Amino acid sequence: MNAQVTFHSHATLMTPERLVLRQGSWRRIPLAVRYGVLQRKNHAPVLLDGGWPRSHPGDSRAFRLYHRLMRATVHEDHAPDTVVPKPESIILTHLHADHVGALRRFPEIPAYASAAALKGLQLRHAVFRELLGPTARFHAFEDQPSVMLPHDLGHGHDILGDGSVLSVPLPGHAPGHCGLYLPGDPDILYAGDTQWLLRAILENRAPRGPARLVPSNLSAWADSSAKVAEFAKAGGRVVLAHEPET
Repeated sequence: MNAQVTFHSHATLMTPERLVLRQGSWRRIPLAVRYGVLQRKNHAPVLLDGGWPRSHPGDSRAFRLYHRLMRATVHEDHAPDTVVPKPESIILTHLHADHVGALRRFPEIPAYASAAALKGLQLRHAVFRELLGPTARFHAFEDQPSVMLPHDLGHGHDILGDGSVLSVPLPGHAPGHCGLYLPGDPDILYAGDTQWLLRAILENRAPRGPARLVPSNLSAWADSSAKVAEFAKAGGRVVLAHEPET
């Protein structure tokens, strides 16, 4: 498969390390808001997640409050619509606001997410519905060909039908949360928000305290972290959405 992937940090969120790493320090660290760009031969680029959402006139009071409280430092030179002026599609690990910014920048292009995530969309249970755009644009991973994933990652789906990006169920963080497996040398697992820091996965240091209010299922969250840890220990490269820039 002749494909390449790059990752870009669209925004930075300053957060005390202890909130995202058990027994971490109280120093503030720069969590990234990351998305990927998959470039396949003879195709327009595909966005993997959508970056930080811009605020618009008419946004809900809840979203305006979220936008103010997060205090993101936005790097517009790394915005999805700057890096990729015309993507072919957007593949989403989940529907939290800091992953869907490109959806209303590109309201006409198709988007892919898991059926469990889209169930919330259809029932209008998404956190900020105004960010997601037309319901008809969405396609479920599960409608694509089913595949057995390598590295003991279980079953997934061939999202684009050419083997370039495969969904990996990594439940726990949010309804329908999935990673994206990108075969190559090395194989890459874009594990979304399985954890905020890779150290939390590799050192079994998932945070406690307020961070445990974020996951939708704590038991599944722990299982997904363990699955990603095994992939990394076997030599795969793990990319997280919020790992700080190095």
